[in-house]
Amino acid sequence: MNTHRDVAKVVWLSVGFLLSVVNAITAETLHYPLMAGPYYRDTVYDGNGSVKMLPSDSHVCVLTKVGGHFAGDRERVAVRVSNDGYWYLEATGIQHIWGSAYCFSRTLFTGQDKWLSDEYTASAEFDCSWWFLCNRVLPEENWTALWWGDAVSFINGIGGNFEYDVDEDVVKVWQAVGDSFRSSSLWVSTHASYIWGLAYSYFVGVAHSGHKAKFVDPQGNRFSDANSYAWYAAGAGGSKGDYSIRTMAPVDKGMCYFYEIGGDLIGNNFVSIEKEFRGGVEHWILKGYVSDGYLSAQANCFAFDQQ
Repeated sequence: MNTHRDVAKVVWLSVGFLLSVVNAITAETLHYPLMAGPYYRDTVYDGNGSVKMLPSDSHVCVLTKVGGHFAGDRERVAVRVSNDGYWYLEATGIQHIWGSAYCFSRTLFTGQDKWLSDEYTASAEFDCSWWFLCNRVLPEENWTALWWGDAVSFINGIGGNFEYDVDEDVVKVWQAVGDSFRSSSLWVSTHASYIWGLAYSYFVGVAHSGHKAKFVDPQGNRFSDANSYAWYAAGAGGSKGDYSIRTMAPVDKGMCYFYEIGGDLIGNNFVSIEKEFRGGVEHWILKGYVSDGYLSAQANCFAFDQQ
């Protein structure tokens, strides 16, 4: 018996086994990453269409950027589940518009039950022929009931005319707080011609237990009632032509999403949720740019740990 040869064979087999495990883990991670993005779609550079992302049974994908010139019902950016069970980022329009998205593995979220809703939409149309009186007329509104407050609900699509110079063109999710058995809602309001919004709800926890959805602050602390991180520009906390930034939760603590977008989506205006380092820690930030008009967005961060 050749001891050195046997030892070498054992070492070789061990190394081969470890490499196969690493390769398997790497392949799985590449195929189903814990966090993926940003996915991006631009109607000028990519054309009208969509980007295929990840399966909805393994991931939750959220809208993280909206920008460009939304001038009518043909302008639309959305993150939605298609008939094949995959998430898609869609951008369509005559004008130049763009959007981005991030996807989060469901394994990041800690809780007994994990359910994703179907998509919900709401739209409103404002008709005012006497343009000089339009500012005196109340905006058109509409709303759609979402899941209960024990689930998080978030905007995953907007469309329509956001070029009218008022702050009443809004897509918003009203998160039900303080009562786990009261429905959240998707609300749209317009003083222009047409506005459209899309939302999803995502539940993590013990079903029908009165569980309260948990959110994360910039320090990584969890809380049950949805405080907001608000970014405003052009006369409400920022200056035209400037970037405005609000630091949100650490990236490893939660999933951040829009719950309100409103104002003027014209020209190069945009709002986005991005990653940046703060004090050596990677955080989600709420960021925006206004070249003209008024634009606002509000976001929150849903905790990975829902126990």
